[in-house]
Amino acid sequence: MTEPNYQPNEILDITIRNARVIEGDGGRLVYEYSTIGRDDPTYARAAIQPWADSVTITRVMPAAGEPRLGDLWKDVRGVLWLAVQRTGGVQLHDGGTGGPWPITQVQGTYGPLALVYRDPVDGGETGE
Repeated sequence: MTEPNYQPNEILDITIRNARVIEGDGGRLVYEYSTIGRDDPTYARAAIQPWADSVTITRVMPAAGEPRLGDLWKDVRGVLWLAVQRTGGVQLHDGGTGGPWPITQVQGTYGPLALVYRDPVDGGETGE
């Protein structure tokens, strides 16, 4: 079995929602989560073995943050995704006949996503 490689700052759901990856390789996942409400966050860290049968992890948001309109992203298969505006916000489209798709769906199915291009005018940086 191939062990997943989680990236620092990638957001995951590990029963505790919106956990932030601190370290994620070698079969061990270290994450932090808020222990108090959003207005006054305090963070705790924990480590788990993501391969354990009792653990379910869902990718939520890429390590580079939430996709912005016009961003270009690449999934683990090398497929490029363009961030487009849809009713309800930004979604990702791979140029196929379906979609666009919610960011969480693409990240969860084909993640981790890597930022390839963000318009420098918007203060963005290019990725790989």
